[in-house]
Amino acid sequence: MNGAKDHVNSHIDVAAEVEHLLDELLGRKTNQGLILAYLGQLYQCNEEPAKEHSIAVDALGRGPDFDPKREAIVRVEVHKLRRTLKAYYAGPGRDRPVHVGLALGKYALVAERTDNGDREHVVQEIPAVSELVLPPRRRTGPSKPLTWVVLCAVLGAGIFFAVRRYQASDAEAPEPEVHAAVAAATDSVRILAGPANRRYVDSTGQEWSGDRYFSGGRAVDTSTWISNTPDHALYKGRREGDFLYEIPLSPGDYEVRIHLAETAYGRDTLGGGGEASRIFQIRINSKVVLSSMDVLLHAGGSNLAIVKVFPGQRPEADGKLRIRFESNSNDKAIVNAIEIVPGLKDKMLPFRIAAGAPHASVDGQGRMWLPDRYVTGGRTVERLKPVLAENPELFRFERFGRFEYNLPGVPGHQFQLKLWMAEQYFGVYTPAGDRPRRVFDLFSNGAALLRDFSIMDAAGGPAKSVQRIIPHVTPDAQGNIRLLFTPSVNYAALNALELVDEGPVGRFR
Repeated sequence: MNGAKDHVNSHIDVAAEVEHLLDELLGRKTNQGLILAYLGQLYQCNEEPAKEHSIAVDALGRGPDFDPKREAIVRVEVHKLRRTLKAYYAGPGRDRPVHVGLALGKYALVAERTDNGDREHVVQEIPAVSELVLPPRRRTGPSKPLTWVVLCAVLGAGIFFAVRRYQASDAEAPEPEVHAAVAAATDSVRILAGPANRRYVDSTGQEWSGDRYFSGGRAVDTSTWISNTPDHALYKGRREGDFLYEIPLSPGDYEVRIHLAETAYGRDTLGGGGEASRIFQIRINSKVVLSSMDVLLHAGGSNLAIVKVFPGQRPEADGKLRIRFESNSNDKAIVNAIEIVPGLKDKMLPFRIAAGAPHASVDGQGRMWLPDRYVTGGRTVERLKPVLAENPELFRFERFGRFEYNLPGVPGHQFQLKLWMAEQYFGVYTPAGDRPRRVFDLFSNGAALLRDFSIMDAAGGPAKSVQRIIPHVTPDAQGNIRLLFTPSVNYAALNALELVDEGPVGRFR
């Protein structure tokens, strides 16, 4: 078989496999299917690996102002697609004649032929054909021979029509989240309170709609910069007054998250004042879940984001979950954003943060890590040298200095706190013989969790990961878990943290 003929058959086989995957595997994984179809067309045309921006705009329909530094949807969906393909070919698709996957470190397809159980890479090189070329296309780069352009169009058409059939049948069906004993992820609701024309894709790739399902109150535009979150757009509007949200949901257990920031009162605001300037209560269905909500008190100051989490919430008999905001006599109740996700019956979902990270990441176990948020003090740095760790991607960014996290908890519950750290300065950028000069303490709501802690001593050397697991951490009276990292010698440092709900406090008595 000559090289040109082998090349043509290889591309036909790959195009057929991509079409098969779109029809049989990715029917309800909309974003994954769009990305696979897009990369499949680039593969057929021998294009360079795609850029993150082009995938977002050309495949996922984002606007030309898409900023990959602020929105992680491409990285998240590509990671999911890689896992989906790997699982498929390790199981039901193991006997497929061609296996399609994603290249490591770039946005491009790779393929292997598995005839007779022996894998060989599907070679991709331009065949020797006529030198007649078409006029240059919009993309820059070498022009392709006419025969190859026609072949590219024919092969790409199969993928194109496959994805069109797929879009027509499932364009509105988001990918279900994998979580046992939770409601369907299609019932996730994310609302930006205030002006109804607002839309936003957050730093984890989730889409937020404009205000809906409400009655009462009034919409207010705000423009204050919120300093402790990468998702400032969540706080650019609010609903205030006395108002009710009636949100339709399928039966099941949900986690309700109320996002708030006080921009009218407090230090360096037009309203001045401080705590007790605004107090209100929140009901979910008929139950008061916050009786004296003072955002300044809970957040620790003005222009700081907080989230209040209420697990185990269920819609009422008519299929609606009701969230009522009731003003006190001093000023109006407020809300900036409402998030409802499938949850657990009696516990908060695990809460994970990659310290210092500007965007979301997914580790080797498929767990999502939020970009840094709900933290004041310290500074962030990107570390480029490798760390010996199970999930080295968690150690790419670091927060160091004196800093405090104000994390959501559930009153009356205890939490397991997990910390990941690696010494990436002393012994890495300093002479190897130098003793470590980083010692710090960690306090939670006044109680000491770590004393005179040295990352290098605990890990056994530089550029090695260490994990500390601290059980039974209790929220304060406001339901917050405040973690204060205080330096003793040089600065405290952190790479990642996780909170896992252990359940009610009485369980351990």
